[in-house]
Amino acid sequence: MCRECKTTIHVKIRGSENHTTRKTKEFMIKKKCDDTQQSQSGIIWLLQLLCCRQDLVRKTHFSTEPLSEFGNVEKTSRLEEDQCGVSQHKSKQSVPMLYDPSYRITQSNTIEFQCDSIKGFTTELPVINRLIFNFDNTIWITRATLNILQKIKVEGDHLNIISTFNIKAFDIASSPTGNLLIASDKSFIQLIQCHQHDIEVSRYDISPFLPTAIHVSRHGKIIIGAMSTGLAFPPTGERKLIVLDMHGDHEYTVQHGDLNNMLFTYPISITSNNFGDAFVLDRFNTVCEGRVVILDKLGTVKNIYSGHPIFNIDQKFKPKDIAATNNTLIICEAHNHTLHIINCSGNLIQYVNTKAILGISFPQSLYSTEDQLLIGTSRKKGSTDKSKLYIVKIHPIIHKFVH
Repeated sequence: MCRECKTTIHVKIRGSENHTTRKTKEFMIKKKCDDTQQSQSGIIWLLQLLCCRQDLVRKTHFSTEPLSEFGNVEKTSRLEEDQCGVSQHKSKQSVPMLYDPSYRITQSNTIEFQCDSIKGFTTELPVINRLIFNFDNTIWITRATLNILQKIKVEGDHLNIISTFNIKAFDIASSPTGNLLIASDKSFIQLIQCHQHDIEVSRYDISPFLPTAIHVSRHGKIIIGAMSTGLAFPPTGERKLIVLDMHGDHEYTVQHGDLNNMLFTYPISITSNNFGDAFVLDRFNTVCEGRVVILDKLGTVKNIYSGHPIFNIDQKFKPKDIAATNNTLIICEAHNHTLHIINCSGNLIQYVNTKAILGISFPQSLYSTEDQLLIGTSRKKGSTDKSKLYIVKIHPIIHKFVH
């Protein structure tokens, strides 16, 4: 720790005279160690070092308990990405950071991201924007800017392309009967029925708005991100969530925050959990800065996750996709090869470096099942590599916090 913290803060801790302290310089020259215990100690020192940078963290000292770690676009009409989105541009929009600084990341309430196996497959797409796993063991993947929607299936050590559709699919979701719902450039949701090969018009119409995202909740609600016609950025008109029942009847709309301010800029991805909480990935601009808005089952804001105040000090939070388990939310950032795992209250409980731990670079899209996490990738800017689809066999993500 720094000299100021040692003399003004550490001395106030009971039993501090028996502690062994280290200078921050010692941390900077310490080599990496493969041993798990020593690695966690290094993380503790890093947290102490960052916490001493009081100008960067609002003079707030956070808990240093062990953290479980696994390691120029002009105006656009709709969101279109071709790479991981690394940019030095700064957003002019303020990003609220709502978190609980007293929440302690400890061994007692930290999950272990344990994977039994990882299988990787090369696709024909440069980027996998969205993917979902279907009940018949097929997988849908999309690339919106190329108007590609593919249905694929894993057969042995390769992917078999079952069908390809020419449609600008910004987001996709699966109905309880296995039908594919597509948020495209139309004001209505399009549909591909199970075992059919034609694109149809569904009963879910949100005219005069355009869909930006779609999700079917475990409770049978159709949740659609919506925007007024016009440019995606800078935002104009209305941005909101429209909730329908399975028959297409309107139930309610989520549009404003507690201060009657516009809650969403561009809701690009939506998911939910068994408790009825909805998670909305809201994007701010063309360089992919954003946040995750957590709503309860009535559409009231519970919290907002804008990245962690330690891990996102030097790099803006640029979430690409989200996937919910029963009691956690997984968020991927492609530019720094990272998964954020937060609980239903919006507190970070684990931080995973996918490149270092899983060998997965540029995680772009996510989909989770009970025991699998599907990860679709993008690529480095200027690269001609094809994207990859990874199927990660994981243990159920369970931890000991109270919902």
